[in-house]
Amino acid sequence: MPHHNSKWTKDHPMNNIIGQLYRPVSTQLQLHEQALFCYYDAFLTSVEPKTYKEALTQSCWIEAIQEELNEFERLEVWELIPRPDQVMVITLKWIYKVKLDELGGI
Repeated sequence: MPHHNSKWTKDHPMNNIIGQLYRPVSTQLQLHEQALFCYYDAFLTSVEPKTYKEALTQSCWIEAIQEELNEFERLEVWELIPRPDQVMVITLKWIYKVKLDELGGI
C-alpha cells in the first residue's frame, strides 16, 4: 500500500504529485477561477470606452491618451493656451478604438 502524507494530499500517493511539494496545490476550482480572471482581463483590454471618464478608469487608455497628446506636441499641430474671456471654446470628443495588427492582436 502506498504511503500517504495527509499534509499535502488525502487521496494521492506522494510520487504521483507533479511539481514542488513545498508549494501549495491548486484545486480545479482555483485553476478555473484563475482562468476566468485571465479571460476577464483579456476582455477588458478590448473594451472601447464611450467617454473620457470611462477611459480614465484604465491605465492602458490613459497611456494611449498621453501618447496622442505627446504626438500632437511633437508634430507642433496644436498649442495649449489659456482661454480668453468671452470666447467660446470648440469642444473636443475623444474617440477610443482598439487597433488590431495583421494577426488580430492588440
